[in-house]
This record gives sequence, structure tokens and C-alpha cells, in this order.
Amino acid sequence: MKTRIDFKTEKGKFYALRPTQQHIMDAELVYKTKYSEALRYGALTTAEAVKIIETRDLWTEDDKKQVSDLLLEVHALGQKLKKETSVTKGLDLVNEIESKRIDILRVNMKRNAILDNTSESYADEQRLQFYIVECTFKDDGTQLFKNKIELISASDEYHTVLATKFIIYLISNAGEDFREGWPDYEWRKSHGLVNDHMEPIEELPEEFVQKLEKEKKAKTKSKRVKKKTVKS
Repeated sequence: MKTRIDFKTEKGKFYALRPTQQHIMDAELVYKTKYSEALRYGALTTAEAVKIIETRDLWTEDDKKQVSDLLLEVHALGQKLKKETSVTKGLDLVNEIESKRIDILRVNMKRNAILDNTSESYADEQRLQFYIVECTFKDDGTQLFKNKIELISASDEYHTVLATKFIIYLISNAGEDFREGWPDYEWRKSHGLVNDHMEPIEELPEEFVQKLEKEKKAKTKSKRVKKKTVKS
């Protein structure tokens, strides 16, 4: 289990720490307080939101089946990718898997658009922001964000995106990337297309580019041979 994740951006070096028991207790108080606050302002509970989704058919059996079918397709493509030796075909499979995952997100959005606006969702977000402020630091040991206001104002910056992601890993997945065992990310990692944090690298590795070029030339040569054979 990881207790610390170090990362860096153009802004500098930073690290995220696994919340202590005291942090967890304080975070739960934030959750309960913000949950009650959201209820007072009229936000739906998750149970109420689910009832609306079901009553109005916003998430149908067809939607469920579509997501299920897409997940099966992703699994099948992943298994195929594990056996693929061609980097060109492998890259095509990786892109196809990514496209399927985007389709899954698009379908799920019908339901999540409502569930993401419940009292529980609001309280969850406030609790996460508490963890980010309290448990992410600059290289010199000072807090990365002085308070929630500073965190929110920097929400679009890359170091904030990474800080958020790593805190989620530390509190939900023992510090590990959720994508670690996905075939497409294993393939990316094995070919040097992502860094240690599964983030895409800026430029393709020279070795990978050479393999692509080699396969491209071999394919072109094969086509020429077939063309000559047909003419003969």
C-alpha cells in the first residue's frame, strides 16, 4: 500500500500523502455538514434521483444492455491486444478500446447527469477538496493549496488535476492507478507511451517510431509483391 505519491509539473515538485485517521475523521464531519447543507437548499438525495431516473425512463434497459455490450467488447479487444505482436495493429486496438470507453461514458452520462447533482455527490466533492488541501504538498513541505478557495481557483491547472487524481488513488485504491491492470494501459506502458503515472508522454519513443516505420515498409513491400504476382 502506497502512503505517498510524488509528482512534478512545470510548476515544480509536489507530493500527496495518504490521509491520517484524524484527516478521515475531519473529512467525515465535512461530508455530514455539507450533506445537511445541500438538503436544506433542496438538493435531491441519491434515492430520490434514482426514483426520478426510473420513473422518467432516463436510464432504460436498452441503455444498460448497450453499456454491458460495450464492456464485453472492451474485454474482447483487450484479450486480443494481449496476443498482438504488431505495434501497428496494437495501436489500432488501443485506439478502438479508448473509443469504446468513451461510448460507455456517453451512455452513462444520461444517468450520471442527475446523480452527480445529489446531496451525496455535493458532500463527496467537498470531502475530496478537504483531502486535497490537507494532504498535498510542495517539495519544501508546505501545503500545495492554502485553502479550498485557492484549490478551486487553480482547478484547471495540471498540478491540481494530478493532485486530485493521486488523492483519489490514495483514499480509494491503496495508492494504485485504477488503470494499472487494463490491457490497453499495460500495452502503452510496455511500449513506453506513458510515464510512471500512466500519463501520455509528449513524444513517441524513438524505438516505437522505428517499429512503426519498419512495419509500414514491410506492408508496402508485401503489397508490391502481391501486385506483381497478380500481373504475372
